[in-house]
Amino acid sequence: AFTVMLGGGPSAGEALDDVIRLYSAETANESGGSDAYRGFFSPLFVCHVAISIGSPVQAPYLAMLTLLASASTPDEQDALAVPSWLARDPLTRDREVLNAMHTSLCEVWSFFHDCTPSERRGHSSDKHVHAGVGRYSARLWDVVAARLRQMCADKQTGWSLETRVQKAVETMSHFVNIDKDHLAFLLQQNGKLDRFDSAIDAVLDTIDTYTVRRGGAHKWKTSDIPGMIFYYYCYAKYPVRDFERWVVDGLAMTKVSDSVHQPTSSDVNAIFADFNSRRDRLCGRQEIADVGYKCMHYSQAFAVQVAIQQVEKNLNPFMRVGTGQGKSLIIALLAAHYAVKEKRRVYIFTCYKHLAQRDQKRFESFYKSLDVESAACGYNSKCPASTQVIYSDLHTFLYQRQTFAVEKCKEVQDRDVEDYIGMYQDSLDMVLLDEFDALVLMHEQVGNTVYHMQEAVTVGHPSPESLSSAESFKAAVAALNPGMEYEYWRRLSAAGLDEGVSAWLSGAGAWNHGHSGHDALGKSQTYIGGRLYELNQNGRFYGRPLATECLALLQSSRCVIGLSGSISPEEVGCFSDLFSRPPSYVEIPPYYGLTATRNRQISKQQNLSLTTWQDTVARDAAEAVKQGRPVLVFLHPDSPHWNTLEAKLQRLNNDNATVQTIKTEADVRDENLDRACLGKVVTLSSHVAGRGADFVVQNHIKRKGGLHVIVAFEPEIKGKLDVRMVDQMKGRTARMGAPGSFSIITTTSLPPHEVEKIDSKPAKVDAHQISTAVFLHVAGSSDAKAIHWKRYAFCMVFLDEMEKLPLGLEERLGDATGELRRGLGRDYIVAEIIGLPRFGPLLRREDEMDNRRAPGFHFGINRRENANQPPRIFRPPA
Repeated sequence: AFTVMLGGGPSAGEALDDVIRLYSAETANESGGSDAYRGFFSPLFVCHVAISIGSPVQAPYLAMLTLLASASTPDEQDALAVPSWLARDPLTRDREVLNAMHTSLCEVWSFFHDCTPSERRGHSSDKHVHAGVGRYSARLWDVVAARLRQMCADKQTGWSLETRVQKAVETMSHFVNIDKDHLAFLLQQNGKLDRFDSAIDAVLDTIDTYTVRRGGAHKWKTSDIPGMIFYYYCYAKYPVRDFERWVVDGLAMTKVSDSVHQPTSSDVNAIFADFNSRRDRLCGRQEIADVGYKCMHYSQAFAVQVAIQQVEKNLNPFMRVGTGQGKSLIIALLAAHYAVKEKRRVYIFTCYKHLAQRDQKRFESFYKSLDVESAACGYNSKCPASTQVIYSDLHTFLYQRQTFAVEKCKEVQDRDVEDYIGMYQDSLDMVLLDEFDALVLMHEQVGNTVYHMQEAVTVGHPSPESLSSAESFKAAVAALNPGMEYEYWRRLSAAGLDEGVSAWLSGAGAWNHGHSGHDALGKSQTYIGGRLYELNQNGRFYGRPLATECLALLQSSRCVIGLSGSISPEEVGCFSDLFSRPPSYVEIPPYYGLTATRNRQISKQQNLSLTTWQDTVARDAAEAVKQGRPVLVFLHPDSPHWNTLEAKLQRLNNDNATVQTIKTEADVRDENLDRACLGKVVTLSSHVAGRGADFVVQNHIKRKGGLHVIVAFEPEIKGKLDVRMVDQMKGRTARMGAPGSFSIITTTSLPPHEVEKIDSKPAKVDAHQISTAVFLHVAGSSDAKAIHWKRYAFCMVFLDEMEKLPLGLEERLGDATGELRRGLGRDYIVAEIIGLPRFGPLLRREDEMDNRRAPGFHFGINRRENANQPPRIFRPPA
């Protein structure tokens, strides 16, 4: 009977009846039990007979079922197939899993072949799906079918049978999502594509790369296939001369301030004169191809070359690189260049921890192929001197520096400082900033300063009145903490640190209550309360061994390269004096051409009442859902109306909508981002997914209008609208020339925030560098046990509060620079303030010490000469 079914013909229907009858429990008594027949063939074959006889994909479908059966148990097959497929006409059933696999296979087959849509099999009538791709159809189909068979046969994944089938359906949907017009154009050109001899080779390599399990990974990134085909299509459509024209025209139209440089026409001509040869000579070009980035677009190669060129001219290059243009790849190639060719340690800072971890993992094998050691900064992750490329977000980097410093100085953990030395450079050598506008312009709003460390002095529970002056505060500390008595405060006063004590007591927010919330990027943070609030409530005053301001860390860097998708030349001019090198600015044209944006504004309604706001958001989302489109709604995670709006959106289930939430950084996972791009899925998200998250919709969604974004709140900076964050949220749709739409529906209407000029603060840089020098010497010597830890920790707190260096330290440093300046500052802090006279010199070259010694260099108390008044000395009350 089974042989007859495979052969088709008029007897196939009768044979199907026989198979179903034999497999049915109704004939158990006649045939000795249905189990007697299950040993002859898999129940999956029954599904084949019921579904695919006469189908154009009968043979590959049977092959896939056979391989699935060979990689699964009989119980799994029974559970998946038998109960569902005893119905006489299974084609009438509602998208059962094996029927869905057959339908998907039909769609893939028809994608590569000319095909007449079959209404009976549920085919769409879309001409793009059924037009074929010409003379390459058979070759591409054979490769795709072979890859699907390999995926079905792989026994190492550990997936259940049902999961295997679902993965196969998911993979086939990604093939159908390739834009047919782009693929046909690409194959029609069929010229040489960078490192591929022909376009067909590029397409076949893409299929091979994303459908072959490598290195034990159980996840195939087949969702990347459509994007790579579009990438190659753009490469074939726009030659290098088009890109050169875009660059030149962009430079002519970009207006920068006098303090910001731009690449000159001769700079651009030098790069494009021998562009392809220069691109092939980029450090890591061959190695990056070996890990999957074979074709490098002109935009990416130009960005790398112009950055290197501007650094050679003693400038800090800042580049505007659009979303989806390969910022991570550009950064990796720049890191490779400076780590390999110039032997420099490279620090790559991102806005979010998950992005740093993602990119380090993505390019780890690339760095290894160049004998470059890379690491992602995290708790317990080592960072020895051999680490040349370090990925991190700024907050994690500063926090880990501080945490390890506390544990090392207090000898809480037995760790070797050499295992973490990469995090303790007083001047970072080469810094690459991903989305630098958030890291520099928003440094005060994004929680990149670490304040709270577990080292405290006890002051009882002082009243607000007793904290109103520096004298009363110092008296309270001196009375209850051994080693923090009169002599310590006298040393601070003599050094000129009283100003830092007063600034600490009177700082903004000193009496703010503690709370948990989210910063300007949507990252969760816990605020223990203002410093005086914490003192008043818990009687504890927290110190730290290192200066912690992120801007000082970046200012101390020798060279900075920044990339961002939401920056303007005017905003770059706001920090033109911040770094040791002047900035240059260049906009990198997108590789898909200078096309007009297809992001349509549907609605803009502001100053709405709460009820009207909720109704309007729900109604706007419902309209998109009715069109079969996904909807992404942005709301601040601390909004008291989050749950109410979520409940309102849940009522859209009447339109078969599905609602999910992305609220924390941990929620920004690939599966959630992929689900947010499916039709009729409504995602309520915080703005943590508003920057750096990739929402890529499939072609059938694009034809319905693409992803619809609703900005339901106004992000703030100092009570005004953060326009860049709004642009980032709107930019989650209509990516790379795709269609999309957005609405702005809010209860407020704030004026836009204008970026203020950020001035350089040399004293903050000195505090950062000197505190690092002190820690490195203490942690690496026997002085770690001799030093008075609390004196040191709180001296750093007060020093970090000062806008200018204390007079005693300023006199000691004089005009010294570099290593000498750091050494003088270190010795002064330890000997004069903390009181540890036996402290060995940092410098090894005594001749440099002698030639550049600051006036009055000695270990005694440094008194101000010719001062009208003596330094203010703290005297304890009687």
